[in-house]
Amino acid sequence: MSYLRGNLFNSMLFKATKSFLSSNKKFKDIHQGESCYIFGNGASIKYYDLAEFNDRVSIGCGLLFLHKDFEKLNMPYYYTSHPFFYYPAWTNPYSHSLERNVLGSIYKSNIYQNRDIEYFVSLTNYLGLTGRNINYVYHYDELITNKKCPDLSGKFTFMESALSGMLGIAVYMGFKDIILVGCDYASTPKMQGHFYEYGKWPLRDKQSIYAEKPLAAISEIVSVRTVTINENFTGDLIKEISYKSLKKREVNYSENNKIIKSSSLNALNNTNMHYKIFSEE
Repeated sequence: MSYLRGNLFNSMLFKATKSFLSSNKKFKDIHQGESCYIFGNGASIKYYDLAEFNDRVSIGCGLLFLHKDFEKLNMPYYYTSHPFFYYPAWTNPYSHSLERNVLGSIYKSNIYQNRDIEYFVSLTNYLGLTGRNINYVYHYDELITNKKCPDLSGKFTFMESALSGMLGIAVYMGFKDIILVGCDYASTPKMQGHFYEYGKWPLRDKQSIYAEKPLAAISEIVSVRTVTINENFTGDLIKEISYKSLKKREVNYSENNKIIKSSSLNALNNTNMHYKIFSEE
């Protein structure tokens, strides 16, 4: 019975909100046949020179806008999938308590500073974030299938993770060759941590395939590869390519305090998100 009620609710919600999503049709195949980068927030970004990735259009997510070289990228698109994220208060995923949304305010301020970027956010944020460059997407509880292409203007099923969402956006826009950068869970062994966290974290052996369904579905449609810091990593479901092979340059590790402003690091340290921002020494 609860399943039927859920289906009925989502059907009604879709009918009530589909007009908000129909405007996304303007993005359909606007990059037909082109290549792009998709940027995660993995620790491997500490090893790369972002300026080397300005030869393709990029799609970003998370806190990538805090990187000092963010403006060197050709990044007209950005995805944040968090539901109910752009409101003054939220339920912290670590403390599970309702608290002031410090992290959301960091995102919001950077969004307003980059008005030339098209942002894709969950429809649940409709009352919390608005603007001419804000585009809403929603899944209506429908699941990914290999038979359906992602649909930004309807039921966007590719919302289980940031990587999933960016892949769905890329395919909807018509990109045919996709290279993942900083998506460290797409290869094995897995690099842990984020580029904005301090230190080098231990590698983790493969336990499961991250974003398995979206990667499998997208791989049937377009070419997808993932960049690794060296040749000791193997892509999961997709091919890997080392930074040296791709850019003909050696990796060069930079700590978080070298690639992010101190004011931004201090702000992240006050989000209550259990990030390791500073050395414990």
